[in-house]
Amino acid sequence: MKNHRPRRELILRKLNQGSIVLSAIAGLILLTDQVTQQNTSHGLPLPIIGCLLLIFSLVAFLNRRHHSRSAGIIFLITYFFINTCFLLHWGINMPIGIVFYALIILMTGVIFGNKWGLAAAISSGITIIAIATLEYNNVLHPQTTWQAEKVGPLDKVPEIIILGIMMTVSYLYNQEVNKSLKKSKELELELKKERDYLELKVEERTKELKEIQLEKMSDLYRFAEFGRLSSGIFHDLMNPLSALTLNLGQVNKDHKEKSNYLEGAIRASRKMEDFICALRNQIKRQSNKRYFSLNEEINQIIKILNHKIIKNNLNLKFSAEAEIKSYGDPIKFSQIAINLISNAIDAYADNKYQKRPINISLY
Repeated sequence: MKNHRPRRELILRKLNQGSIVLSAIAGLILLTDQVTQQNTSHGLPLPIIGCLLLIFSLVAFLNRRHHSRSAGIIFLITYFFINTCFLLHWGINMPIGIVFYALIILMTGVIFGNKWGLAAAISSGITIIAIATLEYNNVLHPQTTWQAEKVGPLDKVPEIIILGIMMTVSYLYNQEVNKSLKKSKELELELKKERDYLELKVEERTKELKEIQLEKMSDLYRFAEFGRLSSGIFHDLMNPLSALTLNLGQVNKDHKEKSNYLEGAIRASRKMEDFICALRNQIKRQSNKRYFSLNEEINQIIKILNHKIIKNNLNLKFSAEAEIKSYGDPIKFSQIAINLISNAIDAYADNKYQKRPINISLY
């Protein structure tokens, strides 16, 4: 019932306002008749109209205080009581009385719902049957002089007013229903937007969590990869370290070639520095890609490994068709080349072949 309260309060307020206006107009008409014609036999007496105005004012007060249920009950009982008294006085054949009951049933159904409307219809039917039975058995003796009078256009004004009230009730009810449907659609759209927004947020959050998880797995993989490659990296460092050690050792033995040995030691130390930088970039997932000369890298490696070549009495030849440049990481290329040449040198460790050649071709 809480959901129907605003609608009930609005419809009841408008119906009650209309009832106050109609009662006030009826009172003014009766007062005019009394002043001009001194005839008070038309319509309800002024005291009853005054009581109606007080009752409708009470209904307005209760409805304003959000006691719409109590206000509606008082409002409908008042209408029902007035119409019943009207039929008791003028007879059950009065057409406006039946129309008035139809109005009460309609107002009850709109304000309180279908069950109350059904109860109002049953009560109205029982009342009509009871009055008709009392008249039939001559228990009631209503005034029926109106049946002999000629009906004029003005005599149908009350019935037209009641039909207008019924139309107003239907209009107000349909208007409130349309507002409720519109509001329901708006709420449905808002809920859909909220649902889509939540789904988007969940999707974004899931994506973020997946990215974080992948990043952590990537870090673990890099550390595992570093552990797996550490032996190869240390092997790469051992070659220039050996060259550095041998070149520095030769400095003490041969003073004439001191500058050549020092130059070889410096090259070997720089190559070690490059390997260490490459290792650090590998851990940080950085790449040092650029254009470099493959010829220069191979020549530097030959100079670094020159001590091993002389020590093993090898004949190394390097031939290239042209200057070849490539885009990539020169440190990684050097690692590959230095391993290949070192393996070629080591392959002659137990070989007694006299010429002991190593041929390097670049094309």
